[in-house]
This record gives sequence, C-alpha cells and structure tokens, in this order.
Amino acid sequence: MGMKMNKREFIKALSGKTGLSLEDTSIVNQILEENFFLRCKNKDKIVSEIVRSLNISKDEAVNLYEEAKTIFNEEVRYRFKHSFQSKD
Repeated sequence: MGMKMNKREFIKALSGKTGLSLEDTSIVNQILEENFFLRCKNKDKIVSEIVRSLNISKDEAVNLYEEAKTIFNEEVRYRFKHSFQSKD
C-alpha cells in the first residue's frame, strides 16, 4: 500500500480484493463515507444499504464491509508506523 491512500486508491484496492467492478465499489465507498463505518453500531445499517444498492446477499455485503475495514485499518497502521520514522 502507498504512503497515502486516497479515495480512488481505496476503491481500486476494494475492487481488487472483492472482484466488484469499480462502479459497484464506488457505490460501496459512498455508503461507507455517508456512515461512520468503523463503529459497530452502524454495521447493520451499512450492510443493509449495500444489499439494497447492489442487490447482493447479506453475507456478501458483510464480506465487503469487513474487507473495507481491513483495507482502512492497514492504511492507518501504515501511516502510524511511518509517522515515527526519521525524515532524514
């Protein structure tokens, strides 16, 4: 993963890991942006919106949600780790 992941890179990464088209992954990203997806309280709402928007099963939507969280968490860990490295 790169030093800073922007929205386009996140969508590409999620598409690559899930096999969804970039268009469908953009829809998932929009849903995630509209909700604070790292809070467990919002998980059911987000999963329901993904199911409705993409016409997929709940299990597939949960997998998408979890994959998005994984990508986000990896990026946060990367940034945190590299923020303490010397700039020399």
